[in-house]
Amino acid sequence: MSLDQLVSDLADMIAPDRSTTSSIELNSVAKSWGAVDILYRSQQMHGYTEWTARGPVIQLSVAKTEGRRRFALAHESAHLVLDPLLRPNTLDVWGQLSGAARIEFVKSRLGVRAMELVKVISQRLPVEDFCNKIAVELLVPSAALLETGDVTGHGFAAIENGCRTFKVSLSLMVNRLNDVGYGHTLLRMAPSRNGSWIVTSTAGLASRHRVRMILSNSTGATLFEMPISRRDECIPARIAVELELRNASYTMPMEVVRRKDTVFALVEKRALRSALRTSSGRAEQSISEHPHSREARDSSPDPKQRPSECVGAR
Repeated sequence: MSLDQLVSDLADMIAPDRSTTSSIELNSVAKSWGAVDILYRSQQMHGYTEWTARGPVIQLSVAKTEGRRRFALAHESAHLVLDPLLRPNTLDVWGQLSGAARIEFVKSRLGVRAMELVKVISQRLPVEDFCNKIAVELLVPSAALLETGDVTGHGFAAIENGCRTFKVSLSLMVNRLNDVGYGHTLLRMAPSRNGSWIVTSTAGLASRHRVRMILSNSTGATLFEMPISRRDECIPARIAVELELRNASYTMPMEVVRRKDTVFALVEKRALRSALRTSSGRAEQSISEHPHSREARDSSPDPKQRPSECVGAR
């Protein structure tokens, strides 16, 4: 059985009433697993759980968007279930009960099958990643994605409809669709201080592929002229976006939507990765052909002779 299926089965046991056609009521889920308060006053973190004498108190950031707050609440709800089982030493007390009683509470609620799932999944994921997996499954069930059929042709209209249905961010929705074969990357673009447009964040792109991406002046001018979509509407356009990657330019078709001074773009992951690999290869070739590259290599410390210097350099 796949990891995603294991997580889906466990999420069904954590929140048996969750729906594939509407957003989950996370406050009820958190309180059913022992949260005595859900407070919106965290100043620095998206969210965390404080184990107090009265019981677990979830602290969330009031400054974040609804999608961010809901993800943080789903993540902390997962901690209410998993911490007593996987990190019992982090518990102080739960109400007037000891940490041991809290563990027994979770075990009795979950049952034997769910405990087996926790054991299997925890062998493959660290706790924080485990909580992230549970969170996205609670927010957008895998069953809901599979019910939509072929998602490869989804554009902004379909994605934003899913965001409204499940009350999640664009980034999370794109990542969830990629779990079932969507194959697109979401780029968030905005003008920099010097006026040029840059990619400020990505979703659906592995961290090893993330590099600084700058848009050409002509693309930036096109984006400035686009109509601005209000939060409750979607006015997408399909344009050729020219990206500058490591001193090379690549033009790719993208579906874009502008909201004030931010533009969101959908691009095929395969095309973007190909451009990134090509630009990386050119950068490495440029370094190897530099007249001082051999000299720099020859003068570098020998790791066998001076291991302490190599370690310090890293």
